[in-house]
Amino acid sequence: MVTIIVAAHGESAPALLKTASMILGNLDNVYPVTFLPGQGPEDLIEEYTRIVAETGSEETLILVDLFGGSPYNAGARFAAEHENIDVVAGVNVPMLIEVISGAGRKNATLKSLVAKAHKAGVKGIRSFQEANQPVQEEKPSQEAKPAETPEAPEIPAEQQVEGGHMDAISRASTPV
Repeated sequence: MVTIIVAAHGESAPALLKTASMILGNLDNVYPVTFLPGQGPEDLIEEYTRIVAETGSEETLILVDLFGGSPYNAGARFAAEHENIDVVAGVNVPMLIEVISGAGRKNATLKSLVAKAHKAGVKGIRSFQEANQPVQEEKPSQEAKPAETPEAPEIPAEQQVEGGHMDAISRASTPV
């Protein structure tokens, strides 16, 4: 059986598990890890180590809130030392529901749950307006062309705000 750890900044992890339990009922072998002010990466690694030791699980999947944040960075360090552990960033409710449901199957593996997490996490992000647009048939072209990536709108300098989470990733020397 694959152990699932949900780690996030603040009280997000317990809240996500409470939401998942509203939908799925009792959650087995799923553990929240909080990252609170004053804690550091070593506290997270200590908690990951404790959970893995207590469960005796052969494989562990750590779902975290933010790529490059402390829960992710600590999880990556921990996974680097254990080939049977992986970390997926961007946990959301659809991802969590699919992973927990998949983990309950006899043939569930770490690899299959990582794939399920990625697919469900992305597929679970929907726009009402985009989902309700009529499907337009595209005329087949002679040559296959790569998909065009729309350009992001230019934000005037006076409207730009420093301190977003991606700014924090570039400051790798301090815990996020």
